[in-house]
Amino acid sequence: LEERHEATVAEVRRTLEEQLVQVERERDADRAKAEERLMKLEAMLEAAQADMALERDTLENQLELLHEEEARKRAAAVASLEAEMRSEAARAQARAHEQVSALEARLSEKAAEVERTHAELSDCKA
Repeated sequence: LEERHEATVAEVRRTLEEQLVQVERERDADRAKAEERLMKLEAMLEAAQADMALERDTLENQLELLHEEEARKRAAAVASLEAEMRSEAARAQARAHEQVSALEARLSEKAAEVERTHAELSDCKA
């Protein structure tokens, strides 16, 4: 009876040890799978971060180009306004010269008229 008991205990012990070894193997396999999955996720995260950095750089470059284009448009608009102002100033100056010439012509006519009147008065006195 004692031998059978010892044999049963030994059998139970072997069975438990085998189960323990099997559980440890499954745990190690699960741990290896989890570590592999973690490495894949880390690689995916790094790739996503690299994509985000590239997208950020692209957007920053596009924004810079938009600012440059806006600055060029503003400069062109300012240059156009300046040219229009110079043209308007030239037209105003030409009109002013015409008015001055017309006034000078009228003044010459008036001076000639005064001279004639003066001459007539001199003739009348004589």
